[in-house]
Amino acid sequence: MNLAKERKECLENKLKAYKNRDWHQFYQNDIRLKKIDLEATNKYESDYDDEFLQTIKLNEEYSLYQYENKLGFDDRFTPVQGISYVILIVNNYLSIILIVMMAFILSSLYCSNYFNGIDISIIVPMKQVNRIMTKLMVGCFVGISATFLVLIISGTLGSIGTEFGSLKSPILTYCVSGICEYEPIINFMMSWIIMSILSMLFISNVIFVLSGLLKKKTSCFFSSLLFLFACTWGCTKIAPIFSIVHLIPTTYLNCLQVLSGEIGYLTQNNNINALTGIIVLLVCNIVLTIINFSLMKMREVK
Repeated sequence: MNLAKERKECLENKLKAYKNRDWHQFYQNDIRLKKIDLEATNKYESDYDDEFLQTIKLNEEYSLYQYENKLGFDDRFTPVQGISYVILIVNNYLSIILIVMMAFILSSLYCSNYFNGIDISIIVPMKQVNRIMTKLMVGCFVGISATFLVLIISGTLGSIGTEFGSLKSPILTYCVSGICEYEPIINFMMSWIIMSILSMLFISNVIFVLSGLLKKKTSCFFSSLLFLFACTWGCTKIAPIFSIVHLIPTTYLNCLQVLSGEIGYLTQNNNINALTGIIVLLVCNIVLTIINFSLMKMREVK
C-alpha cells in the first residue's frame, strides 16, 4: 500500500516536471519509479521472467545515466532527440542503406567502362594502380556522401520539435556474458569513423571485382546485393560459423554493433572488436585490390 502511494506521488511529480521541462526532477522521480517497480516485482520474482526484470533494471540505469549526465528528455526505445535518433538509425539501418546505395551507384560507374564486354578504360594513358585507386576513392566518396546524407536527414528529423541532443547520449554496450552498461556515443566515434571508411573500401572493392567479372550493370548490382547481404546476414544467424565470424569482413559492416559488443554477444565470440575488425578489413581490402589489379592485367593482355 505504501509503495502504491509513493508511486502515485512520483508519477504526479514526474508529470509536473515534464510540463515544466525540469528534466533534473523528471529523471529523479523516474528513477524512483523504476526502483518501486523493481521492489514490487522482486516480491513476486517467480511470476516474472528474467528478461522482464532485466528490462526494468536497464530502464532504471538509462534514467540514472540521463540524470547524472544532465541530459534532456529522451526515451530508450523511441528516441526524440537528434543525436539519439541518429544512433538508432546508424545502429539498425545504416549498413543496409550503405550497401544498397553503393551497389546501385558503383555498379553503374564501374560497369560504364565496358562496351560489348570490352574494357575501354585501358586506352586511357594511366597506370593500373592509379586507375584502381581512383575508382576505390570514388567508391569511398560515394559511401561517405551516403553516410553524411543519412546522418543529416536522421539528425534533422530527430530534432524536429525537441532538441539536437548531446554527444553524451548513451549507447548500450555488451560483453559475451550479457549486457554491461551505458556509455556515451562520443567514446566510439573515432573507431567508428575508421571502421566505416574501411567498410566502404571493402564494399567498393567487392563491387569492383564483380564489375570486372560480370561487366553488366544489372548483373553487378544484384550480385553485389546478394553477396553482401547474404554474408552480413549469415554472420549473425548461422550458428556453426559463430566461432570464426571474427575473420569474416562482412561481420564488421555494421560498425556500431561491433563497437558496442552487440555482435560479439549475439555470436558469443569475444574476438569481435574494433582492433580485429580493422585488421580483417585492411587485409581483405589489400587482397581484393590485388585481385582487381590481376583482373585488369589480364584484360590488357587480351
